[in-house]
Amino acid sequence: MRKSSAILFSIGVFLTSVPGLFTEPMRLAAIPCLGVGAIALIAAVIKNGPLQARGALLLIAASNLAFWLSVGLWQIRLRTAGPSPSQGIDLFAGLLAGWVLLLALFSVYEGGVCFWGAAVGRQRREALIGLFLLLVQAGTSLRFAYRLSQGV
Repeated sequence: MRKSSAILFSIGVFLTSVPGLFTEPMRLAAIPCLGVGAIALIAAVIKNGPLQARGALLLIAASNLAFWLSVGLWQIRLRTAGPSPSQGIDLFAGLLAGWVLLLALFSVYEGGVCFWGAAVGRQRREALIGLFLLLVQAGTSLRFAYRLSQGV
């Protein structure tokens, strides 16, 4: 991985995870922060080669890391500051919807690249690992988001 790609991945993970700490007064910054972070992740994948299974594998790792960091930061905020609004839905519900959309879009891309890599034989090992990790992602991250949204 190139140094510039590593920097973009780091920026993307940071920007997409930090909104978990945001409180109600900061709600207007949450979605743009998530969006700019997602753009940084996409730029990192493009710099690595958009049709490379290794790039898709890195995106799987970075997006899952960022999602779980965001959830962890949200849990820390809940324990230290309490729920964001005194009544109504917590700010993280909207952020969770953005995350589900991002993970779904990334999964379609990652699945396509990994499936193509496995079928054609380019980076077959990485592609098969990526397909397995996509199944794990659907079983953990997306299922967690679904369970969490049942209360909303």
